[in-house]
Amino acid sequence: MNNLADRIFNLFKEEIIFSISLVLAIISCFFVFPNADYFNYINWETIMLLFVIMVFVEILKNLSVFEILVRKLLTKVKNTRGLVLFLVFTCFFSSIFITNDVSLIIFVPFSILALIKVDRVDLIILTVSLQTIAANVGCMVLPIGAPHNIVMYTVSHIPFESFFLLLLPYIIVSVAFLIALSFFIPRDDVILPKLSKIEVDRKDFFKRVFLGVDYFLLLTFIALFILIGNLENIPFFNLLFKKWIIGNEVLWGVVASQFISNVPAAILLSGFSTNYEAIIVGINIGGLGSLLASMANLISYKILVRQFNDFKIKYLFVFTVLNVVLERNSNAKVKEINVTTPMMGFIDIDRMPSDSASESNRTPILEIDTGDLLQDGGTGRYTIGGIETQLTGTPASESGEPKPCERPKPDGDDTNPLDKKAE
Repeated sequence: MNNLADRIFNLFKEEIIFSISLVLAIISCFFVFPNADYFNYINWETIMLLFVIMVFVEILKNLSVFEILVRKLLTKVKNTRGLVLFLVFTCFFSSIFITNDVSLIIFVPFSILALIKVDRVDLIILTVSLQTIAANVGCMVLPIGAPHNIVMYTVSHIPFESFFLLLLPYIIVSVAFLIALSFFIPRDDVILPKLSKIEVDRKDFFKRVFLGVDYFLLLTFIALFILIGNLENIPFFNLLFKKWIIGNEVLWGVVASQFISNVPAAILLSGFSTNYEAIIVGINIGGLGSLLASMANLISYKILVRQFNDFKIKYLFVFTVLNVVLERNSNAKVKEINVTTPMMGFIDIDRMPSDSASESNRTPILEIDTGDLLQDGGTGRYTIGGIETQLTGTPASESGEPKPCERPKPDGDDTNPLDKKAE
């Protein structure tokens, strides 16, 4: 009995996000009794895509494809600055294709070994911190670069090109940040010793591939899909989360990621809002935050402290400071994104020529469904065409037809703010 308790405790400690997700999903089952709809809660497209990617990555990892390539390129490095930059951007580019988690699992131990070999242990903390940031940024390039982006890609069906362009400003800022920090690294000469030859073990190859798949990550996704599905069917939580999340997707993406990591945050927010672009921005910026903000952050930390336990506090300080600085710069680039949620009320934003008050001359240019957010005289602020405006909602009429929302104007100003933009 004690052995079973110890195994459960160790499982909870090693797979804390899965354990918490499972417990919360089980609790939610007491409010929504298990039924056939549970199967429909789960986004099987996400689960299958993630599984295929993990199998493919395990094949490459067991063939040592990336490590062989990196070792060949590493021979061209001549100084410490070049070495650190090479190790950091190896994580950046590899995370585009093999996910940020796997990139760090492969290359953080390799980087620690390389720095020990050239007797530059003093650069390990900064290097691992920058590698983690680089992996979290590189995974933004393609939707398959990280589990949270895989979730959003399968839910939103945003094309690869649009996904990339959405996150491109934050990628540029982050890459510039990484390059700028490299100038603080000394350019001391280094001579890399000859590394041992890589042997590819072909025995039980496919067995090792399938055993290497992170099945707990897949189970975490399933548990979270069930939890969110049940919350959507509990009226109190449904209304509460929608009022909190709708219109504040970027903010909640950043905040929620700091406490539950960006994978659960992606599933949670996408369950209550269809403003997927804002959610994508929020959870990706959110991953550049606390140690808990991304699974990749925890992976680097665990690898480092396993070898250098004395570095624990110093690493947390350096890593957190760098992430906070980068996150603040990324937040400065955030553009407010319009909310579109198909519910009960609607906002009718009209372009009315300032020289005419004729109702017939009003031409609708945008209609935004906001539902509970702007019912019963609620208000919200939106940026339309670069102009911020406050919108006041009204409930649907008794006949079921929605009523147009009112837009307050400054005292003594009868013109439409959108016309000012045109002028």
